[in-house]
Amino acid sequence: MTVSTKLAAAIDVFTALGWRDATLADAETRPLGTPEQQRVARDGLASGDWGEYGPGPDGAYGWVPWVDVDRHVLAVFAIRVGVDARRAESVLPGSQDLDDETATRILAARGPAFAQQFVAAACRAGRRPWEHDSTVNSGPAVRLVDVHDLPVPAELEYLKDWSAYALAVLTGESHVFPSARGLCAPEVVLRRLPEHVRAGVGSGVPATGPFGSVVAVAVDRGLVAREEALDLVLVALDAAPRPGDRKIWTEVLTGPLAVTDDELAARGDALVTVLAHGDAPVVEALAPRLIATVPDDVLGDVLAVTLPVRTRKAQRSVLDAAARHARPSSDVTEAVAPLVVPLVSNPDRALARAAQGLVEAWGLTDGPGSGGHGAGAFDAGASGTVASGTNGSDEPAVVGLWRATPPVWDVPRFVLEEPTARALTEAAATLVGRPDDAFDVETERFLALANAVARTDRESARTALAGVRPTWVGGLRTVAEWVSGKPNPLLDRLRPTGRGGAQHLVWAPLDAREGAVFQRLGEVPALLSTPTWVDLRIDPADLVGRLREYAEQDARVIEADLYLALTRCDPALATPEVLAALAALDVPVVLQSGAPASFTAGPVAAQYLTDPIVEPPLQVSDGWRYWEPAPLVLPGSLAAFPPRLGGDDGTDSPDLATFPTWGDSTMAAEGASESAGAGLVLRQLARRAAPLTPGLAVNLLGAQRRFHAVAAPDGTTAVLEAWERGLLRPGVAEVRLLDWTQHPTNLAALARACGELAAEGLLSVVWPLLDDLVRASLEGSRLAAGTAECVETMVTLVPEVLAAVTAGSAPSGTTDVPGARALAARPGSSRAVTAARALVGLLPEATAPGTGPVAPAGPVRAVTPFDDIWPADAGTLPAVDDGATITAQWLDAATRSKLLAVDITLPPGSAGPRPAAVRSSPAADGPYRVVKSSFYDLEAEGQCAAASPAAVAAGTTAPNVWLHWDADEGRLVVAPQRNWRGGTDGPLERGTIPPLTTPPLTTSMVAVVLASLCHDDAPTYYVRSIVDEGLIGSASVTAAMRALLPHPDVSPARMVKTLELAPTTLPVLWPVLVESVRHAAGVEGAPPRWLNRVLDVALVLAPTLREAAARGLIPAGSAAWPGLAALTTRRGSATVPTKARALAEAVLSG
Repeated sequence: MTVSTKLAAAIDVFTALGWRDATLADAETRPLGTPEQQRVARDGLASGDWGEYGPGPDGAYGWVPWVDVDRHVLAVFAIRVGVDARRAESVLPGSQDLDDETATRILAARGPAFAQQFVAAACRAGRRPWEHDSTVNSGPAVRLVDVHDLPVPAELEYLKDWSAYALAVLTGESHVFPSARGLCAPEVVLRRLPEHVRAGVGSGVPATGPFGSVVAVAVDRGLVAREEALDLVLVALDAAPRPGDRKIWTEVLTGPLAVTDDELAARGDALVTVLAHGDAPVVEALAPRLIATVPDDVLGDVLAVTLPVRTRKAQRSVLDAAARHARPSSDVTEAVAPLVVPLVSNPDRALARAAQGLVEAWGLTDGPGSGGHGAGAFDAGASGTVASGTNGSDEPAVVGLWRATPPVWDVPRFVLEEPTARALTEAAATLVGRPDDAFDVETERFLALANAVARTDRESARTALAGVRPTWVGGLRTVAEWVSGKPNPLLDRLRPTGRGGAQHLVWAPLDAREGAVFQRLGEVPALLSTPTWVDLRIDPADLVGRLREYAEQDARVIEADLYLALTRCDPALATPEVLAALAALDVPVVLQSGAPASFTAGPVAAQYLTDPIVEPPLQVSDGWRYWEPAPLVLPGSLAAFPPRLGGDDGTDSPDLATFPTWGDSTMAAEGASESAGAGLVLRQLARRAAPLTPGLAVNLLGAQRRFHAVAAPDGTTAVLEAWERGLLRPGVAEVRLLDWTQHPTNLAALARACGELAAEGLLSVVWPLLDDLVRASLEGSRLAAGTAECVETMVTLVPEVLAAVTAGSAPSGTTDVPGARALAARPGSSRAVTAARALVGLLPEATAPGTGPVAPAGPVRAVTPFDDIWPADAGTLPAVDDGATITAQWLDAATRSKLLAVDITLPPGSAGPRPAAVRSSPAADGPYRVVKSSFYDLEAEGQCAAASPAAVAAGTTAPNVWLHWDADEGRLVVAPQRNWRGGTDGPLERGTIPPLTTPPLTTSMVAVVLASLCHDDAPTYYVRSIVDEGLIGSASVTAAMRALLPHPDVSPARMVKTLELAPTTLPVLWPVLVESVRHAAGVEGAPPRWLNRVLDVALVLAPTLREAAARGLIPAGSAAWPGLAALTTRRGSATVPTKARALAEAVLSG
């Protein structure tokens, strides 16, 4: 790359002033030269690149400098000589290279006006890795506002950054990115906190991020005057656009602000608008209080908007509050009667009683216009009458929702319009603005047109595509680079490994084809990978025709284009004649390097079609226990190609656009449907030639629960298209593949979606699915949330099902519903069981005697071999007992997302003093407070950030000291600086020369890790990471559990979720179960509330625990399950003895 004259001149000034040997440590004080030198340097550094990311001289991919100076030092030089704020923000070294305090001083020296411009440049959404994390240069930005006392920017992105730092200072919960960067001093955010809160409310900063918690804590601590805070929160509540924000502002209103009934009543009219959103938490918190105090003219409005709320708990709260209110005017009672009377026959007995209470208290009648019992209500009483859309009649209105399954469609052929520049521009416009994660038939149309237009007029294609900006949208990812002549980002290359070496990055077929098309745009007659049909399959006969065209025009085949064409070919259509024709087409193949391949196109295609990649089965992953495709087994026919599949870097995850003839494996990597591109992916799925396989079917249905706003129109259309095209067949969907996890979740939302789909004519699909969901729920250690909703939805569909069976449209066994019947036979009177009994009462006897839950046809919870769960030496790391005393309690029990704080008190005299070389603090013995939701300090540095006793006394949990184990002295040491080895505040020094070992995690640190599992939003991923990396052993978990269990806020019921979902953590975390049982047996009075859940999970894992004990992998004392025998006869609980006996039988008998 040629360096511009201006840049060269700037480097000359940089050199002349002695900056070549400067470091970031002294760059703040280096000379800047004369005004003329500064002007020359500023002109040369004000714009343009100083290098690029690409292959270096050794072939490794990384930063390739165009100037032979340190780019970070050069950036500081540029800022100091006067480049503008946007340029300064773009070149400022990251916090891992230049700490925020130093960066702030350098930037602040430029003055307030520059600082204001820098803040605007730095605080942008595009510089934020996650929605609520801070931006890359947020540290200097927040500090600059404080240093120069700038007006608080009324900008959403700045205020989100400020909130991230404020929350860290106030509570210790950090959304600061990256997590290793230091926090600002408390006074930076506290000094002008009220101003920032006002600006945040005015700018609509989301309460679901740090801002909501900051306001709550600020109000609780009196950092904002109550009167002002009340007005601000009410304004924020009224303006909040999202349910989550309204929920949080309501919690602040009723919690720290302690709003009075009179204050609410005075704002009743305004709050009706808030309640009209139908958010259950808001209704529960505000509606009963308003009902008790507002006048009748407002009371009717409050009831009208709150009685239709979806959750029964919220409805009950409204009904109960209304029943306590004196009978209002007739205008109010007549208006609310149609909303209340139908609820008297609701299957939820508590809700029905509450409705009956209001009916009696106010003398309500089901008068004209009340609509009978209302759509969806049913009578669970002796009559068994179902009232579903009755239209004033006792008989349900049946409209015939059980419809015949449509035949499988004939897939249309892919047709390409005339290749003109205009058509190409229009095809690109179709893709512009699309989500990144979608590849479909429109992507194929664009690429085929681009090649065809460039084939006849390359410059015309360049002009047609000149408006495409750099993007990562499928199909357009290399367009801007091709137009401008810049390097193609989708070509194979070397990339650095981070250890001085490099490895080959080989793109997967879909990506490689896109890059290769624009590498050789217009050089081939047509793309071999262009589909024959809109489902993206290729007819091998078409491949023959295209290769003949290549041969006639003496063209070379593009390797990546051929690779994708092969994976898209349907081997079932490869006749002997087609194979023979291919074998005779020795068309040369060109690699990305321009070298000829060792094979020719036709023969390798013929070989692949007789030896293709076979779709892998699904298997349960080792880590998070979700379904994933087994590793691909590549056939010999692809051996000579670059390794585009079957690698270790995730490139072996099949996708629908690469393997259009495959089934479940192509979507298992997609996960849930919340991405913006999910709608387009599902629309492409609905273009399949063959009916959907079990996993594809259930996840297409499951996707209807929730969609990204961008994906919703296409996603809802896709399921109807799949049905109309005969692809969605009744009884195929396998619920145990829902969301590609082993345990179906979010059932309530799926039940609602099933009800909506039934109304669209898909009753034959959703009826068996709902019962299968109930059966899957019965297989767990407890009923899954949403089971009741599944059964209640079935109840509303009974009239249609019975009518279909009577008419012969549905099989007679349709009403067997083994899942619901098994649920109805369970003891108890839970909502789910009550609804199941009501359902069974509406149905005829089962056609198969003894119908109940049977073994499902599809994959269930996979049985993992013991040695895979419990490898040799797993969990055997010895404990490092630091002798500290542990206490644990909620940081703020009233907050919306509770965090469990751990206080660590060291043995007397243990904390210090320490030798000056490690800069230890003569600190008190404690308590040191730790509140954690991430564990970089523990994982990477073997130390634990904590708030000192002085900080805790001052009301903050922001960490300001670091605890680590000193093996030489055999004690836990408190250091005032993170890098206690070097006496700095940066990351802890590590290395091999001299050897700097990472200290081990002590029992107190393990207690911190376990306590985090009790948070409302538990950092399960990070805990799993610590366990999987072997940083803790079962001995330290035993000690930690014994220290934690005496504290009432500690809930093992929350901890065991990790064990249930990830049995591979058992070798380390089994003491969570054993020690919980031991502790519960010694508790006087009623057993702890968490015990039932612990026993449930222990029973599920009993076979593995019993085998581990038999092999001597659990110490004999613990393998005897101390306390379990006592629980088998424990009084004070109807269920604990039964479950304890079952567990004893499973782990101790024989």
